[in-house]
Amino acid sequence: MGDFIVAISSQIALLIDGAAALIVGLATLEAIVRSVYTYATSPEGKRIKSIQPIRWRLGHWLSLSLEFLIGSDIIRTAVSPTWIQLGQLGGIVVLRVVINYTLGKDIAEAESEGVPPSSTDP
Repeated sequence: MGDFIVAISSQIALLIDGAAALIVGLATLEAIVRSVYTYATSPEGKRIKSIQPIRWRLGHWLSLSLEFLIGSDIIRTAVSPTWIQLGQLGGIVVLRVVINYTLGKDIAEAESEGVPPSSTDP
């Protein structure tokens, strides 16, 4: 019974890892498309401000993918905890906290400047 739970948990964690990779891939593709569009349509002096919402949106998606990766690591660690797995989980959590802190700081800065944190343009 224990081997069955470990096998199922490993498969679930693998699916979650795949979902995280898909999110990163799609978010990166969206950021590339939006960046090219912004570069092509924005006046040269406003390009940097026009790219900020793209960065924030990408940051939100990356944060979500990190949440998925933490979830998959928790599943793996719950069924067969080793010191290596616990260290990896700790590293991912620290990385996620740093990214979320930086993203929150960027969004607060944008709000103080009156720049919207996201855009509906392509």
